[in-house]
Amino acid sequence: MNDVRTHAYGLWRGLSVRERRPFKRHVKPIDDSHRSRLPLKQYRPCGAS
Repeated sequence: MNDVRTHAYGLWRGLSVRERRPFKRHVKPIDDSHRSRLPLKQYRPCGAS
């Protein structure tokens, strides 16, 4: 995953605005599972009830 992140900016810049939406939709679940924090749907700040 780290190698992908290294090249992600260049890949992103090469996409048209129209191509970015499906790219984000497909990559988000993979990125959420590989980064060091929880996906936003599962995140609850400390002290929140």
